[in-house]
Amino acid sequence: MNVYSEGSIYEAIEALKDLDYWFVAALYLGGSTTDRMMEVAYECGVTGCTYGTHQWWFPETLRSILQNRKLEKDSVLTKAYNGVGYLYQSMEKEGNSYKAFVKHSR
Repeated sequence: MNVYSEGSIYEAIEALKDLDYWFVAALYLGGSTTDRMMEVAYECGVTGCTYGTHQWWFPETLRSILQNRKLEKDSVLTKAYNGVGYLYQSMEKEGNSYKAFVKHSR
């Protein structure tokens, strides 16, 4: 059963628009739910590299999923995912690079 309804997706995106934050660390909620969330976000003007106002970051898992999908060239979904970033850890937690990353992230 999908606990995310169309209404709750719209409510969440509308709430996001009203915040003073411009970076979105998003979870991968599953194919159709994440796709719908991104379509709504694009329609509301908060995603898409040249159209959206917010920076969207997903776990690296989504990158590998999107690389294996064939999205229509000029579809809303293609535009919505255009410019999203992916978060993954590639360094030791004790290293100077990691400490600098944590410092600058704050």
